[in-house]
Amino acid sequence: MSHATAEAATTTKISPKAQREALVLWKLQQLTLLAIQAGQLAQENGLRDRLRSFGCRLVQDHRQAHQQVSDRLCEDALRLDLPAAVPHFLLEELDSCKESFEALKPLHGDAFDRAFTSEIRKFLDQFVGDLEFQAGAISHTGVGRLVRSLLGSFRNHQQLAYQLET
Repeated sequence: MSHATAEAATTTKISPKAQREALVLWKLQQLTLLAIQAGQLAQENGLRDRLRSFGCRLVQDHRQAHQQVSDRLCEDALRLDLPAAVPHFLLEELDSCKESFEALKPLHGDAFDRAFTSEIRKFLDQFVGDLEFQAGAISHTGVGRLVRSLLGSFRNHQQLAYQLET
């Protein structure tokens, strides 16, 4: 067997559609991790019981979502050379979200509650909007169904974030 033939045999071609779906799942996986970290931060630094309770719910729900997304990535073998296949703007977007929550770490009490409430609302608005777009844009029924099933929970978090006192 020639070197080229051996290489072709070990390289799996992934269709553009499967690549898009894998990127949607990868981004969702990263966003759920970020939501877990944000929820943990709310539990640790929050003053109000309602905000700490919201943080607990974020952690619980997004851990479950993260596991579902991770399982789906493995199950469908929609593995790419991630993050090499991730567009630069997505990495910058995620870094920006991480930096926003990192900036809250030194805050505690009322100052934290106000800043966190503002940041989590922006994060969830962006997160839900992106998921709504992706749910309509991907065609793989299993992936689309997963995204749509998670969307309801994330919309609920978005509504709860707007009910938090500032």
